[in-house]
Amino acid sequence: MNSNFEPLFYDSIAFISAAMVVVNIGRVKSRGLSAILLAVAFLFFGASVYVLSRYGTIPIVYVGGTIVFLCLVGDFIYRASKLPPANPKGKRK
Repeated sequence: MNSNFEPLFYDSIAFISAAMVVVNIGRVKSRGLSAILLAVAFLFFGASVYVLSRYGTIPIVYVGGTIVFLCLVGDFIYRASKLPPANPKGKRK
């Protein structure tokens, strides 16, 4: 990537992440915990990208990435728990 546009690229990613935090906070009433987990994941993703672009400290990015991963796994588990049970032996109703 051209080093002249690299800060703009990182800032764009951070801005999109901030916008997704706002969108997911707006969805809390309809989606509940799933929206909160996704908002936290986007918040830490955007913060990690921002820290990487400004300071370049990798350990902080590792912590942010771990929190993002845990939030996404938590969202997956939450959504999987809300699914209706599968029909046994392929029987249709």
